[in-house]
Amino acid sequence: MSGAAALLANPDRGGTATFRPGGTGPQTALRVVRAEPAEGEDAVLVAAAVTLPAITAGDTFEIGGEVLTVLSADTDAAGTAWRVVCTR
Repeated sequence: MSGAAALLANPDRGGTATFRPGGTGPQTALRVVRAEPAEGEDAVLVAAAVTLPAITAGDTFEIGGEVLTVLSADTDAAGTAWRVVCTR
């Protein structure tokens, strides 16, 4: 299990987000962990790859009433988690 997958599996970390492909597609609830954004980034999420086959620019995540739009997304080397850079 990758470090990201282990983090997502920890019940004391992260929470539930609503994912929408293209920002308007069918809703999927999934587990995410917010990560510290780098300079120039609004938000970074780590999401379970087994839940989503693909995450692309323009998709959205809603977390606690806040909507985040995906700018870029990359899967980890093991293919078990995604690092998702978003804007508010």
